Amino acid sequence: MGTRKGFKWDRANSRLDFYYDGVWNDVYDGEVAGAEWVTLTNAAGIKEVTKARVESSDGSSCRLWEFDFEAHFHGYMAEFENRLYGIHTDGKVVHYSAERNMASYAGAFDLTGNYGSVYDLFDGKLLADGTPTLYFCGTEGLFSIDTTNELAYQQEVSYPPITNAGNKGLYWNANVWVSTGYGIIKIGPSTATYVGPDQDNGLPATYQGKVYDFVTVNNWLVYCINGGSTDKSSILKQNSSLGGNLQVYTSATNKPIACVHHSPSSLYTNGRLWFGEAAVIKYMMFPDTTSNVKQISTYQYVNDSGYGKTGGYR
Repeated sequence: MGTRKGFKWDRANSRLDFYYDGVWNDVYDGEVAGAEWVTLTNAAGIKEVTKARVESSDGSSCRLWEFDFEAHFHGYMAEFENRLYGIHTDGKVVHYSAERNMASYAGAFDLTGNYGSVYDLFDGKLLADGTPTLYFCGTEGLFSIDTTNELAYQQEVSYPPITNAGNKGLYWNANVWVSTGYGIIKIGPSTATYVGPDQDNGLPATYQGKVYDFVTVNNWLVYCINGGSTDKSSILKQNSSLGGNLQVYTSATNKPIACVHHSPSSLYTNGRLWFGEAAVIKYMMFPDTTSNVKQISTYQYVNDSGYGKTGGYR
């Protein structure tokens, strides 16, 4: 909701209140000459206003109006074509900023359709011709947004509409990757392949969970499995070309991992993989320039014959 509002009456005294941050807030209280428009700026700045009330009085009579706005909540944001876009969690409304000015609200448009619960918004390219586009995904599938004509198009892939299906989407290496609840689907120009940990009989018992988030590191897709309160949670990685699901980290039971983030190497530190485990933020060294540990002097490795132990899934 913007910061400026105008109102007009023939009464001498007028008052305008906005409801935001859980309370009524006085925006204007003063005299207004007949047929005069009053323009003002809310000192609190831009707020998500859900209700407003207006009082007008001429000294002998008083009128009071109260009305509700249709309240939507921004779920996810993405930068696209020099604008910041936001989509509501039901997929019905898209907001966007002014060009080259993310702090300036420019407008919004409605989308018509059943999008279920929307979990992510990201930029990418149309797989057919490489045209830049915005994607969003959720329980009802993967959609692209034509921001010029203000339309959404469902892509020709589907997965079961369970809770947290479509929790994460990403355009990477000329493919679109979408979590499908317990798995991951890799979408190419004319193919769609399931590549997640739910393949080949799935994960072992006590390691079950849904794919909540993923990031890319060099040629690896690194993703987390949220085991919730009953199972262990894990971080796995797979090679975008060769596939496979390799174990990176596993938490204890009832230590859910719901998000991951990678910070690249710099002059000051090696690459780090950050993740939230229950209420704690953790990180581990995670190289982003090579997967050969022999090339990193501070990483341990075995340079002669020996033996090793692997997990129950690879």
